[in-house]
Amino acid sequence: MPFTAWFSQFQILVVRWDLLGTAFFVAAAISGKLAATKLLGDVFPSWLLEIRLWATVAAAGLLLPLANSIRWNRWNAYTFGSIFVLVAYLILRAPFGATDLTALKVVDLIYLVILCYLMLIVASDAVRLAICGTTILIASGVLFVLALTGIATNPELNGMGWAAIGGPLTFYRLEFLGFSCALWMILRNKYYPAVGIILLGIFLFATLASLSKSAYGATIIVLLVLTAGLIAQRNWRPLATLVLTSLFVFAGWHTFLASNFYTRTNAAFTSQQTAPAEKDFTEIEKRYQLIRPSEQTGSQSLNKDNFLAPGFSFLTKLKWCVLDDPKGTEQATVTCHEKTMIDGTQRLFFLFKALETPSLFGHGLANFHVLALNPGASYRLEQYNYPHNVILELFYDAGIVGFSLLVVALVIAVASFFLMIRHEPALLAAGGFGLFIFLSSLAAGDFYDFRLFWFAALTWSTYAGASKLGNAMHTRKVGYA
Repeated sequence: MPFTAWFSQFQILVVRWDLLGTAFFVAAAISGKLAATKLLGDVFPSWLLEIRLWATVAAAGLLLPLANSIRWNRWNAYTFGSIFVLVAYLILRAPFGATDLTALKVVDLIYLVILCYLMLIVASDAVRLAICGTTILIASGVLFVLALTGIATNPELNGMGWAAIGGPLTFYRLEFLGFSCALWMILRNKYYPAVGIILLGIFLFATLASLSKSAYGATIIVLLVLTAGLIAQRNWRPLATLVLTSLFVFAGWHTFLASNFYTRTNAAFTSQQTAPAEKDFTEIEKRYQLIRPSEQTGSQSLNKDNFLAPGFSFLTKLKWCVLDDPKGTEQATVTCHEKTMIDGTQRLFFLFKALETPSLFGHGLANFHVLALNPGASYRLEQYNYPHNVILELFYDAGIVGFSLLVVALVIAVASFFLMIRHEPALLAAGGFGLFIFLSSLAAGDFYDFRLFWFAALTWSTYAGASKLGNAMHTRKVGYA
């Protein structure tokens, strides 16, 4: 590209303050609930120190004046409308059966609606979309460097896996988002394809380096889907690039990190099925009031209102144990009951608890509470406030109505993807990321963590067109001079 063209584009970037707003939007979208509490936590409340608060304010101030630039069409209107209806129902449902955490959930929902609307503004302009992708690549690259060098790690949250700043969920989702942006570069960008290939490999390796089981499984499935999609498009060069890069990355990952992954996976599954040893009992009894397992304890003594996760099985026969702390005092008792349809794993218990008492309107926002001894952390007592499955969370909190609204929103999003990809094959990258978020959300995160799926859906249903980037840079008027 001639120097004069680059200089012309640089001049336009300087005068377009909405592009700065796009960068702030990305910061709000990917930061989750990250806050500077370690620095100023004693001076200000944590919500005031959240990155998303100030990033959202800045993004809204710079982008909302351009709301009339949204390229509305049937599908992005349906997608945004279905999200809005779902969120509105959840907020209206919140006062009924509210808990101490309900207000925080409502705040998350308000953020979600605002960010979804800002996403429409960003996705309606090709230059904003390009700046959005560039900001994501920079953020993903920074996290990769921090994890690689060990400057910022989270061993308490992720053990041997990479998790720089914010925990494993934030890390592997942002790294796979960087992977998707790199794939977009390969599919659309005519300049410097080598850069796209390098970034593709780096971010794929980083995703796997999190050693997350959900991330690993979702990555395998998405890579297979992307491969099938490129074959259907007869897009042979990007197909060869994706396949060869993936094979190279998996070979490197297997050489350096696979043993840690298998060790961690085996330890997790084994600990969920192994009874505490005598030393574990001793440690547990120091902290909690216990009732020893008894052959006379029958299933009729089970109070389902205080039904809490076992997290382990005491016996290998037909016994399983419940940790009971209905008043939340952590003066828990452990009682063993006859084994029912579930075993001692927490994941299966989450499923059982979410489905045990179906309700039309649900139990209320933020009403899912499970107190369990974590066998992977020396049987430490932990409270789980969501089932680590977005579908089960909506079904439990919002009932059949909330679950149905979620299904409608998902169907509209998927339908819009298959419609839009016929006009722009490169949207396969965005669809792959949406699939990754959906699959990983079945085993990790809550409804607010699912926001990246909605952003991807609004992107592909609104998409301004990367092919129009050159024209947008030179001819589009955006209201700033």
